[in-house]
Amino acid sequence: MKREWAFILALVMMFGLILGVGAANTGGKPGLITLKLAHDNTDDSAPGQACIKFKELVEAKSNGKIKVDLYSNGTLGSVDNLFESVSSGIIDFTVLSSGSISTVCPDYGVFNLPYAFESMDQLHRLFSGELGKVLIEQAATKAGIKVFPDSWSDGIRYYFNNKRPVRTPKDMTGLKIRVPDRPSYVLPCRLLGAVPVAMAFNEAYLALSSGTVDGLETIAPQAVVSNINDVCKYMSLDGHVISPSFLVCSPKTYEKLDPTLQDVVDQAAHEAALFQRQIAQNLSNSAVETLKKRGMIVTEVDLKAFMEAVKPSYKPLSEKISDKVMSLAFPK
Repeated sequence: MKREWAFILALVMMFGLILGVGAANTGGKPGLITLKLAHDNTDDSAPGQACIKFKELVEAKSNGKIKVDLYSNGTLGSVDNLFESVSSGIIDFTVLSSGSISTVCPDYGVFNLPYAFESMDQLHRLFSGELGKVLIEQAATKAGIKVFPDSWSDGIRYYFNNKRPVRTPKDMTGLKIRVPDRPSYVLPCRLLGAVPVAMAFNEAYLALSSGTVDGLETIAPQAVVSNINDVCKYMSLDGHVISPSFLVCSPKTYEKLDPTLQDVVDQAAHEAALFQRQIAQNLSNSAVETLKKRGMIVTEVDLKAFMEAVKPSYKPLSEKISDKVMSLAFPK
């Protein structure tokens, strides 16, 4: 009899471990739902602060029925890992850039076309309309993720280098520039006369220090956090990409929640998005001034000349983007 009870107890413990892994587990407390939110940003970044805000909002609005475990700094894997994990339901929430989602849903690549948009506000307005509805549906059907309807500010991207001021495309000639390993960054950089070098951002500082590359492209707040001013002297305010990012959820998680808790998550996602946008704007405004104070030489560029130089990239970069999405993003 004792052996039978021991066997039953072992089975119960095993099932407990199985149920404790993955989306929407109970966290060891009856009635408590524990959800995982993982991302690859620092806690003090705009996305990092917004994730903390989302956690606080969900826990408060659910009256303690939901607990959100937060994992930052890529502790649960790279962006590609997190994308796969949220799609499969291993984790419940993450933050993905438009570039990341475009690897599975090409229409999201519309946000990474060079010099295509004027401001983050323009992107947020577009995504809150018909364009967003189309893209949200595509993410659900093609990528198996739920994208919340309020976009986040991924940032405005600029070129940095340690060789010379860049004001015209001619000044880019021959510069070896670290870029993300995506055509939307590689091709325009090449058309500007530079030599694009695809590598992970966390390898860029050492590459700049050793002379493997002469510069990189990134957003101003990231340049501040990463002390890029130590290895780059010049910043060019070209704004070649203005793109959004998104809080996404595993559909498996969302569907397991009752309608009341789904409303809690939806409201928290909306408020966290508005919070993130403001934090991102504040950080962006202060970052350029911080870099100047640290000795970086910041120059304006001949934007028309840059836009003209990258025009040949539009056809190959947009060939996988549907006509419908192009017309919604760029209405005539």
